[in-house]
Amino acid sequence: MFIDRFQVDVYRFISMLGLAYAIQHNEGCFDGCFQLRGVPLAFAREAIVGGRVMTRDSQKHHTKHQLSDFDAVSLYPSSQSRLDGYPIGAPKLFKNKIPDEADYYIARVRFDSIAKELHFPLMSTIDYVSDSRCFTNDIVGKTMVLGKQAREDIAEFQGANFTVIEGMYWDQGFNDQITHTIKSLFEKRLQLKKQGNPLQNGIKLLMNST
Repeated sequence: MFIDRFQVDVYRFISMLGLAYAIQHNEGCFDGCFQLRGVPLAFAREAIVGGRVMTRDSQKHHTKHQLSDFDAVSLYPSSQSRLDGYPIGAPKLFKNKIPDEADYYIARVRFDSIAKELHFPLMSTIDYVSDSRCFTNDIVGKTMVLGKQAREDIAEFQGANFTVIEGMYWDQGFNDQITHTIKSLFEKRLQLKKQGNPLQNGIKLLMNST
């Protein structure tokens, strides 16, 4: 199936991540995009926040009754299908102000105020003693590196005011092929799942690795 659909042989890869990258490459998801390395790559990685594992207000709970586990379907694929795409071209640097012409950006900001505290805050800091990420409302005066969507969400849902320090931005539009590729994978998985075909689990892992 993978050879026919994506022109890749799964036996050539040692990880699902490598397979997912190859499929995106073959599908043209990275056409026109610029590969980061060194300092720009390290800066961009600071904006990456993985899935959170926490309780309300990060409090411990000792339960003695049955819990209901509600799990959303395909969170990673659904978020990718809503992207504008991957930004095209090499990033440009900025200081003190996010350029008006920026299609996408990653910025280091300092929090000046927070209007609304949440039980599940959108802001987080790294505790280097415990080597863990802590989601917190106690963020005023501290800095974070944020992507465009994260900065806009924090401003909208927590009324945050920022001072922009520095960052990088893209202004040449987006390659939106990833949205088409991920939808195609999702539809293929639904088809296999209805057939009771165990290959649907491979598609699931693949989508979570893109």
